[in-house]
Amino acid sequence: QKADEYSLIFQRINQEVEAIADFAQGVYAAGATGDDLGLQPHLLMPWNGSGYGDLATNDALGDETLALQRVVRVLKSVVAKNPYVILGYLGTETNIMALDDLAAVKSIGATDGFVNTKRPWYVDAKSEGKTVWTAPYVDANSKDLIVTCATPVRGVGGQILGVVGYDVLLSTIQKDILALDIGYNSYAMLVDAAGKVLVRPGIDVKDTRWDETYDSEDLTKTENAAFKGIIANMMAAKSGLETFESEGEGRFAAYAPLVVIGASLAVIASQPAVVQPAKEMQTFIMIVWAVVLVIAILFGVLIGNGITRPINQLTQMADQVSQGK
Repeated sequence: QKADEYSLIFQRINQEVEAIADFAQGVYAAGATGDDLGLQPHLLMPWNGSGYGDLATNDALGDETLALQRVVRVLKSVVAKNPYVILGYLGTETNIMALDDLAAVKSIGATDGFVNTKRPWYVDAKSEGKTVWTAPYVDANSKDLIVTCATPVRGVGGQILGVVGYDVLLSTIQKDILALDIGYNSYAMLVDAAGKVLVRPGIDVKDTRWDETYDSEDLTKTENAAFKGIIANMMAAKSGLETFESEGEGRFAAYAPLVVIGASLAVIASQPAVVQPAKEMQTFIMIVWAVVLVIAILFGVLIGNGITRPINQLTQMADQVSQGK
């Protein structure tokens, strides 16, 4: 059920990103039409080695910036209505960033060397040529771990003009997923199609910088054969309930796929903790049956005595009559 809920959430993000990309494609096709919308501050110009934008670059890209302001207006409207998205943007082949949030423009603008065409979300979407979900990486804006849904924007001739992206904080997903407390010393985790951890208790940014690759835990490298088999099934988008041993304790693993993002949600629970209530119930039932049995025996004895006592008396009287008494 939880996997289905998240699939709907991520499907909505997919659809919004693709809708923004379609709109941006239309904007590029129409060209720099209309007036200046006053949204220039939402645009981060290309990094030139010492700053973002200069007179010559700004002038050369003037028409594109006018078009991008129309995209910003739509981004601001749509992203504001999605509680799971912290930032929406369009990065172009000319390295202009159009962002829905002014604070993000200032935050990234205060960071030297940001080039959107080199960021994971841009590289992945451009190389795949379709909507993708990235592996976790450190955000240049929030400096936290995020995953991004990104899709390319194509020109009339099919060439890639840019990439639309929606950032989702892993901490947002983590709080919600880790709140999935079913008891039994359990915890939840989200694993991508490569077997790497997206969300699990204790995951954090560590010392990774925004311009460094975040090394997520690879669960395919475990030496636990049973657990490795479970991860393989999760990578294959299967659902199941299996058991495995870990740290000398049996554990249950229940898992289901989130097909939209190519990931799988699992809940790991302690087998003794799960079985303990059943054992306690079994013991309780045995005690109840023992008490019932004892009571039944007592009633049987009492009833039996009530029946046999008159018969014994009658037998004795018959013996006495037979003796002439």
